[in-house]
Amino acid sequence: MVRDTTMKPMSVEAPPLVELDPLSLGEEAMKEPSSVNTTKEFNIVIGTTFAVCLVFLMLSAVFNEAFISQFTGDGEDLGVRVPVWERYTLPYETSGDFGVALEVGPYEIMPTENEWNSTHSFVEYTLPLEEGGAAPNGLISLAVWRPIVPEGTLVPVIAESGPYFQEASVETPSIEVPGSWLGQMFIDQILPHGYAFAQISVSGTGRSNHCMDL
Repeated sequence: MVRDTTMKPMSVEAPPLVELDPLSLGEEAMKEPSSVNTTKEFNIVIGTTFAVCLVFLMLSAVFNEAFISQFTGDGEDLGVRVPVWERYTLPYETSGDFGVALEVGPYEIMPTENEWNSTHSFVEYTLPLEEGGAAPNGLISLAVWRPIVPEGTLVPVIAESGPYFQEASVETPSIEVPGSWLGQMFIDQILPHGYAFAQISVSGTGRSNHCMDL
């Protein structure tokens, strides 16, 4: 009996192709590339921001004088007595109890019949009922200090209104008397620059009639 010893080729089947699911790779494998990319992008943003800031700092240092010259006009009149950036050099008077004006104005106070050089007046007013009006014949009591100016000249008025001028309940003096250091300061230092000063009693206080509306 003769055996067949011829080698027969073996057939090998290729393994089937398997589609990989990204979720099957695991969370760590997916997170690592994303984290690296985020870090790189963040570093790029920080570096760019720093570079831009550095450029602006250099430009501001180079063109600082040019910008100041453009806006100040190299000594051109700015419409103010002293530029803000030079005011620290002024000879401020700080030895007294209160501040004082750096310049003495050219106007003198207008003398009156009383020793305080004030003038008392009543101002009539009517407030309509539809506006929450008061009773008729409303009167507001006020005292005014004025500079000596040519007749017919209009001057700005600084007014201080309150309930304590010539008020019996707090025993304050007549409204013709400067009521506080503030009023006296206006009279002594601001009036000489061409301003008038007034003290006004609100309704229902001092010599002003009707009800207080402060």
